[in-house]
Amino acid sequence: SGIDTHGIKQALAERSFLIGEHVHRSRLYTQINSVPGFWVTSLMIGQAGQALSEQNIPIDVRSMARFAMNDLQVIVR
Repeated sequence: SGIDTHGIKQALAERSFLIGEHVHRSRLYTQINSVPGFWVTSLMIGQAGQALSEQNIPIDVRSMARFAMNDLQVIVR
């Protein structure tokens, strides 16, 4: 497809979060859009093992969010 899906995953995986920092879906566009050549039609997120949604993810005050490359999925249409 010519779209750098690995680059998108890598940009998200490199995003670091602070302990207790919530995952705000709209703020992920910065990392996603750092990879040129496409536009986003839908962005769904969720915790490992749970359903994806278009909602933010609240993080407990003693927990830290992270995106692991193996858990990310980029679908090109």
